[in-house]
Amino acid sequence: MSLAANAGTVVGLRGSLTPTGRRVVKRKMDDSGNESSRNGRYATRTTAKATPAKVNDCATDARNGASDGGEGLAALQHVSELLGDCRAEFAGFKQMIRGQSELIHTQQETIQDLKESAEEQMLDGCF
Repeated sequence: MSLAANAGTVVGLRGSLTPTGRRVVKRKMDDSGNESSRNGRYATRTTAKATPAKVNDCATDARNGASDGGEGLAALQHVSELLGDCRAEFAGFKQMIRGQSELIHTQQETIQDLKESAEEQMLDGCF
């Protein structure tokens, strides 16, 4: 018997599975693929413990002066300049958005006034 039949899915008008049925089948397929062996869990734990040791080794190399201090200072200077440029560009975008918001607000007021005057003309024309 197929997975769809085992899942108790509902078949639609054209014989296709309904979305709920697809979810049930997918869940059953995913569940069968899970590995619950002790070795799989153990490998996950050892990998998680080994990772911080590598990070610590990199940090000690930087503190021991493995890289030139001048290069680090130049890199920081460059990053600082890039952040300043981004900040200025962001401020420009912010100002443009404010201008667009004011323009939209003005246009909405104009549209409202035109609607009101059109309604008045319709009422005056009917009588």
